[in-house]
Amino acid sequence: MAEALEIDNGHLPFGGTRPSRYGSREQCFAAADRMLKDGSPKRAARLDQRALALAILTNKPLRREDLIELDLASDFQRDSKGRIVGLSIPGSKTKTGRDEEAWFEPPLIKRLERHLKVYRPLLPHSDSTYLFPGKDSGHRSPGTMSNQLNRLVQDQVGAEFNIHLTRHLAVTLLLVHCRLSRLPACDAVTAAQRQNCTTRTFWGKDSSALTKMC
Repeated sequence: MAEALEIDNGHLPFGGTRPSRYGSREQCFAAADRMLKDGSPKRAARLDQRALALAILTNKPLRREDLIELDLASDFQRDSKGRIVGLSIPGSKTKTGRDEEAWFEPPLIKRLERHLKVYRPLLPHSDSTYLFPGKDSGHRSPGTMSNQLNRLVQDQVGAEFNIHLTRHLAVTLLLVHCRLSRLPACDAVTAAQRQNCTTRTFWGKDSSALTKMC
């Protein structure tokens, strides 16, 4: 569990044993910056885009479609200077019908701002309002983007990964927090539900198992 808890320090939310060229979000961003400096702007932009997607997922676990369909015109919170500082997805666009909101940490705010100014113009279909632009209704294909993120993690970290695992991780961290804080099991279940994650999906059993843990 210690590996998972390192995400606050910029580590990807999964463990692995394979040596990595850039095994954390910050290392992915740094690698993209090096590629740009070395004269590979398109490769750099693609890597930065995928690293940004992973950073958003570890900040706020989203369903695949909600991530890929993030719209710069409607799904983000901005400060007085117009900088994106968080998510604000209306319930009309989510599977559950509930609003999805989250504040971004300062490093993510900076990387998102850099992506929009430096890397996004290098990507195809950058005139789209979607954060991850593409020819599929204006945004990247969810299946293609998901596969690329899976391969990035598997190739660089040596661990199996898919976007939905970040939602499971969120439940795990919430339950660990509840256990360390000795919160009642019902609080753990409520916290997991607020993340739109189901304890049944993660544990393969009903939530009564949490009573023994907390």
